[in-house]
Amino acid sequence: MDRREFLRLGLGSAAALVAGRYVDLPLIPANMARAHDLTGTAFEFSAREVLLENVDQTLVYHWAWQVAHAVPAVAGPTLILDLGVAVTVTVHNTLDEPHGWAVTDRFGGFLPGSNTGPIEPGETEEVTFTPTNPGTYLYLDPENAPVNRVMGLFGGVVVKPGTPPPGNNVTPYTGGVLPVTPMVQQLFNDLGSAPHFPGEPWDSNNWNLWLFGSIDPAKNQLVQALGPGQTIAAADYGNGYLPRYFYINGRQGFFAAQDESHLAPGGGPADHVIPLNGPAGRPRLIRNINVGLSTHSPHTHANHSFLIFESDVGGLPTNAGIQQNVTWLDAWTMKPMDHKDALYPYIKPPDIPADTWARLKAGTSQEGFPDNPMHQDANGVFVPGFPMFYPMHCHLEMSQTADGGNYPQGMVTHIEFTGAVPGV
Repeated sequence: MDRREFLRLGLGSAAALVAGRYVDLPLIPANMARAHDLTGTAFEFSAREVLLENVDQTLVYHWAWQVAHAVPAVAGPTLILDLGVAVTVTVHNTLDEPHGWAVTDRFGGFLPGSNTGPIEPGETEEVTFTPTNPGTYLYLDPENAPVNRVMGLFGGVVVKPGTPPPGNNVTPYTGGVLPVTPMVQQLFNDLGSAPHFPGEPWDSNNWNLWLFGSIDPAKNQLVQALGPGQTIAAADYGNGYLPRYFYINGRQGFFAAQDESHLAPGGGPADHVIPLNGPAGRPRLIRNINVGLSTHSPHTHANHSFLIFESDVGGLPTNAGIQQNVTWLDAWTMKPMDHKDALYPYIKPPDIPADTWARLKAGTSQEGFPDNPMHQDANGVFVPGFPMFYPMHCHLEMSQTADGGNYPQGMVTHIEFTGAVPGV
């Protein structure tokens, strides 16, 4: 009896013991460190079965990408690619139904040359493609859409920008075939130079990637129960979809709010974690993609954000993409498969009076929470000033919960002000 048949017969629940052992599926713990960012020109992926632990310790059957000999992850590792440099990806299908691998083009299609097409069970395919536009992308299994994607076969792609023309600051889209609009260029030129944006220009390494998703355990159980070679119709997966868990990059609630880079070997600043962190005056780019089936509305506290890129999903004009008219928002709508980029300016929170801000920077403010360990020294003595924490949460209240009402254990994270750069 193979593993899939074992699961289909109902013997593979997370609590079942066989010969003194749990079912032999890789477990992704709720507090597991995220998959590391990967750079280079050659990558190797395998599609795997896994059990994903939710924030309430419930285990749900998923599929996940495994890179080389690393642990499978939902979401898979973020690929950081160079503009105009060819990339080769080898994909192994270890599952018992067809799967594939491709990179979205942000407008409802795929980057030329990146789509393997269906890969039969036990087979391997290879693709080579060259990114020509900087920006935020998604790699995913496009077969039987949206089932294979929502089951966990996805990850982020960031294509680095090129060198800006003389007299201009770099933007996330500099050097691409799709031209940077005047409004977006002006926004990035103003960073660190205009009175309303004191501090520093945007550094192209200052970004976060938020992949929003949801889980309906009942639907995943339907997939788990299928026999070898069987697939579920997309309509059957989507009809009656009732999400009970909501995540950012596969992590929920408390765990999505932690800077977990220190938990994995080699973790550190090169790994772009979920929470925003940094000093006032050092802007960060938030790269957003909704990989799930629910609509979400991320809402940032402390600062509004500037929407600078919006995909064509949802009836936008052809090639809207890089925004002609930059808008300043405290929340933005993310429909399924929306790609949006928003600049979080990291300016002084407008509701903090100037004199209070001066005391915070000087470390003499008595405002804060003395019982917060982040505001205590090694001896437990209250230390005034930074860091300051604000939330990011989804404005669709359901998305902040887990298992039908466990709050706030869903789509939430932290925004941390670690200080202020000179002049802010």
